[in-house]
Amino acid sequence: MKQRYTPHFLSRFLLLALLFFATRCWSHPTGNMMIVGETLLWSYVYPLDDTAHRACLMVWDEEGGARPWLVSEHAASNWMVAPADSDEVYLIERYYDPAMDAFWMRMLRAEIGVDPVEVWPWGVDPHRLGEGGFAVLADGRVLFARYPNIYTQERGQEPTIWRVWPQPVSAIHPLADGRLLIRSTEAIWLVSATGEIEQYWGGLLQEITGDAPFAGNRIFDADFGHGGLWVAYWGQRRFERYTDKQAPILVKQLASPWLPHAVAAGKQDAFLLASSVDPGRAVRPRLWRWKEQGLELIWSGAK
Repeated sequence: MKQRYTPHFLSRFLLLALLFFATRCWSHPTGNMMIVGETLLWSYVYPLDDTAHRACLMVWDEEGGARPWLVSEHAASNWMVAPADSDEVYLIERYYDPAMDAFWMRMLRAEIGVDPVEVWPWGVDPHRLGEGGFAVLADGRVLFARYPNIYTQERGQEPTIWRVWPQPVSAIHPLADGRLLIRSTEAIWLVSATGEIEQYWGGLLQEITGDAPFAGNRIFDADFGHGGLWVAYWGQRRFERYTDKQAPILVKQLASPWLPHAVAAGKQDAFLLASSVDPGRAVRPRLWRWKEQGLELIWSGAK
């Protein structure tokens, strides 16, 4: 018998998102960043001073630089991205409807730079699909993380548990080759498309000396690519990578009010996204491109 999904009441992540909305000092607590072909995609707010928090899916490439691709018509919205075939992506657009006190979502598929095609129409989203990452399986089911489990869902059906994991799961991150990163509070697994564990990193959290940042000591994002495992370590305000060695390699250390929240690793480079979390001031982004030669700031919010 399949085990049914039970919504997790007021998870830490939802609390974080609501507080960020309330203080208007954050851009996208649930958006993600991903490399598809030669293009980088990430979710943000556009324009940056939009008090309605309309989500924008940004793109960057060598030729065109950073620019908006898709801007949601809805306030309090977000975009989530997952790879599809070739240079196509799956997109989840979600927004919060205060009149109904509910989230709404739809799923689309698109070639980058082209108008998307709707796959799932708008509907109420009680499970906040994609908030902890998602992937679309070969049979059309959606695989997604919602603390403390990983679920699959068919259109119009209730979610069911995909695998029973040894630790509560916070997020998944699909890779272009079909594999997944699965993340708990302080550990990350690299697994095959069917869930077989290929690599494991444990004990990722380190003790914080001094004042912890808002939302505490946590890993906010991770990716696997050039140079191994890449981590956006929110609690320590830094980006790290793990190679064959157990100890992390410092990529970039940030200072208050900057916090790392997204990372994407390619074959020859990686991208690091941080934002200022400074109550009373507009959000300010910083996006760096890492290569063997060093770091280059490629976007700071300028149009």
